Amino acid sequence: MTLLAALTWSCQLVGGGGPVEPSQPRAEAPPVPVPVPAGAFFGFIEIEGGRVDGTLTLTPAGGPEFEGFFESPPDLVAVGRGRIREREIRLELSYEGACPGRMVLDGRWEDASGNLTGVVTASDCTGEARGTFLFQPA
Repeated sequence: MTLLAALTWSCQLVGGGGPVEPSQPRAEAPPVPVPVPAGAFFGFIEIEGGRVDGTLTLTPAGGPEFEGFFESPPDLVAVGRGRIREREIRLELSYEGACPGRMVLDGRWEDASGNLTGVVTASDCTGEARGTFLFQPA
């Protein structure tokens, strides 16, 4: 009996003496779908002091996914797939040639300006390197 009284008394101290109402979850507005950036973007990728100018073309592939095509004359062509979440993008591109490799662009799409900016990680027969990118709508 003493134990029951002690438990009842301690519950009133912790709980404030009244019944505990279940908290209501806050209603949050559903996220607004972000359109996938599409079309041609002119700009550059800069890695370890070297700059590669080119055109990045993005084509929606359903939902938040898109296909990417990067071309830098005379002979660099990279293709791959990407995804956008809110305004954050990730695009993985592969390229062939004498030193085939892969580059990953992680960045942000600025809706107002249409710019794509961020960091790039590249790996090929020469090793790995990091840099930045900036592409603007054509």
